[in-house]
Amino acid sequence: MRNLSVEAAEAFAVLVRDPVVSYWSAAELWGMSTLRPPDELLHLTRPRRSKGAEHTYDGLVVHHAGLPAEHRTVKDGVRITTPARTVVDIARSGLSVRAGVVVADSALRLGLCDVEDMLAVCRACQKWPGAQRARAAVSFADPGGTSPLESISRWEFARGGLPAPRLQQWITPRICVDFLWRAARVIGEADGRVKYTSPDDLYAEKLRQEHLERLGYRVVRWGWDDVIKNQSALLTRLTRALVTRS
Repeated sequence: MRNLSVEAAEAFAVLVRDPVVSYWSAAELWGMSTLRPPDELLHLTRPRRSKGAEHTYDGLVVHHAGLPAEHRTVKDGVRITTPARTVVDIARSGLSVRAGVVVADSALRLGLCDVEDMLAVCRACQKWPGAQRARAAVSFADPGGTSPLESISRWEFARGGLPAPRLQQWITPRICVDFLWRAARVIGEADGRVKYTSPDDLYAEKLRQEHLERLGYRVVRWGWDDVIKNQSALLTRLTRALVTRS
């Protein structure tokens, strides 16, 4: 669902009885980042006492699930799941914990809810499919990551047994890095494809890295393919850097 408008959400909402905008549609309205790209579907949840099925219509997915009053709210005139419930729904439905970590980190970063809010929803949904996966994602969430790539990188580092890095650390008054293992003087930089949009950006980043290296840091960089397809190689590179500098 791309560019969901309030008017579109209201129009679709009348198609089912007492629905609220939910799942990825709610995340988009709240401004949350997700690992899954936006699609053209509008997700609605229709309240019922227990977890039920979902039905897909033309451009519309209707989920049937328990939806207590504290899990719903109104945003810009649209009935919608609360940020905490939105996170837990997506985390339960994801194919991996890291998808939940991405949206949970984003909700914290935006100040939409806190960890306890999300854990309260996990407790309310503890017998639902995917509840354990959602709790793992919420418990791991941290507002320090600034992008989905950073969120899933942090998750893969933990799975790989690396020591936890500090996030968004200032090395100089003008240089903030994505990840820092301070004791080992190792910096990690998660580079998305859109981070450098011109040759000037690349040159400025080259100068930045050279400055960090003169200060005695080792810089390890990676992108999406490293985290999604080549986790073992990335973990090996980081482990070698950490061991060498310890």
